[in-house]
Amino acid sequence: MRMLAALAVAVTAAGASPQSGSCTAVDLKQGWNADQSQRFWFTSQGSRLMQYSWFVNLEVADPASQTLIRDRSNIDRYGYIWAPASAVNPDGLPVGFVKDVELPTEAHPGQEHFGFTCAACHTGSLNIGGQRVIVEGGPALSDFWLFLNETAAGLRAALTVPDKFDRFSKKVLHDSNPTAEKINALKMQMQAKLDDIQTRLNQNASANPFGYGRVDAFGHIFTRVLAQDFGVAANAAPPYGPKVSAPVSYPFIWDTPQHDLVQWNGSAPNSRLLELGPLGRNIGEVLGVFGELEVKGGWHIPFMPWFSSPPKFKSSAKIQNLMMLEETVRTLWSPRWPENCYPLAPAATLARGEQVYRENCVGCHVLLQDPERTNIARQIKAQLVTLDQVVTDPTMAMNFAERQALTGPIEGSYNLLGLNQFGKQASGYQILLTTVNGLMFGSLSRPNGVQVNIAGLLVNPADQLKGFQRAAQAARTPRYKARPLDGIWATAPYLHNGSVPTLADLLTPEKDRPAVFYVGSHDFDPVKVGLVATPAPGTFLFNTSPQGNWNNGHPFGTQLSPEQKKDLLEFLKTL
Repeated sequence: MRMLAALAVAVTAAGASPQSGSCTAVDLKQGWNADQSQRFWFTSQGSRLMQYSWFVNLEVADPASQTLIRDRSNIDRYGYIWAPASAVNPDGLPVGFVKDVELPTEAHPGQEHFGFTCAACHTGSLNIGGQRVIVEGGPALSDFWLFLNETAAGLRAALTVPDKFDRFSKKVLHDSNPTAEKINALKMQMQAKLDDIQTRLNQNASANPFGYGRVDAFGHIFTRVLAQDFGVAANAAPPYGPKVSAPVSYPFIWDTPQHDLVQWNGSAPNSRLLELGPLGRNIGEVLGVFGELEVKGGWHIPFMPWFSSPPKFKSSAKIQNLMMLEETVRTLWSPRWPENCYPLAPAATLARGEQVYRENCVGCHVLLQDPERTNIARQIKAQLVTLDQVVTDPTMAMNFAERQALTGPIEGSYNLLGLNQFGKQASGYQILLTTVNGLMFGSLSRPNGVQVNIAGLLVNPADQLKGFQRAAQAARTPRYKARPLDGIWATAPYLHNGSVPTLADLLTPEKDRPAVFYVGSHDFDPVKVGLVATPAPGTFLFNTSPQGNWNNGHPFGTQLSPEQKKDLLEFLKTL
């Protein structure tokens, strides 16, 4: 992809200086132009954290400060990527921050909401050769938890600190002298939103902060849907909620539309033959990042279908936008190593490295090289590795496979995935899939063989449900997915939980990997291939001791000779 000039920031890259050549223009050759990037960054998915006017006028919690939460100093501190104003981003929001415009109805006037797009978590940036370079589809190095806590604190201060409320209310009400009635109504709305955000914070609180570049993604989605949206608070705490949080790195998303299974544990069906797989995955993602969901229970009486009714689901997810974004990502390529900054090793070294890869890595990590790397029709079969084989931190895979939940409003309704009636509790994954399918199909009581038009996509409900049933069955086995490593050089930290800072560290035995390191720096290390992990202002101390943060496992390649490891690292740069 060509570099967007407005985002080229002059910085000092501490990782390493260029070895030779010119770094004045870094082109990662990802296939997108500026318009495609902007579309991915700023197309609303239906995420609604709060009213838009509230967010753009929300100050930090400090009573003495009028600095806005969205001020660049804070955006940089949260790890999000600042972006200039443009035609599709007139207010100059960071990458992945968006205005969601609600369509008006007879009952409610349309409102403007602030929310996220997938770009907030899946757009990376690295300091390469003295420049900040955007990695489209790469893992973000943002601290979502820090952002959300400080946003809640800012809203609380706006509600309780008189001077802050005075400034805030006049701006959001567009009235320099609002009436007492308007003020009271605004305070009630603010308190309700604050309660909602605080509930999310409380129900997802972890004893071990996640830091930059990680979040307990499935934990947030499950808790939001099963506890908050279903109105069953018990689903957020043991025995239904997990005892230990399972933070994961934001995965890179190039090649994602071409995979048959996605997610770190391969739990989401995604093949082109199963057209609703990608749509369901993306709807689930919206629900996890403040998409609104309404649930109306159904019921099922055996042998009396005329007295049965499936549950009804309604959400703010924008299906047509999600389908368009999926097609945009389908055209994305993995980033190419910046040779003009860091020249590749001699051909003989790369040939030896490729041989090491084929002998030790290709069994799990299929090679995806040019021209297949840029072929939009490429198809990738996921390699699923059980926990006893990969031996990495099991928390995420176990939490997902074992999570149960009270069914609440859908108890008694028919479970098309399980081909039975929902009892008092069920698999959290099965409930989530039922919710997502309900949002896609509307009413699920369709006869076999009838095609349904969903935002222009013709699907056969019976065939689609069979695919989701297979995925639900497969998800019962805790495991992690091994994928092709094209572009892996730009995706540190490594392992599913981000517990290893560089590829060189990953090739060392467990005992020799860093037990603690600092994350948050964007400075690229071209020698060890990863991120500079030394202490610096604004970085986060990552401790690998607590469960969820373990850096054990993935023993593959750790017994290679020093020469073989060096050759392999050089080859990995070419992918």
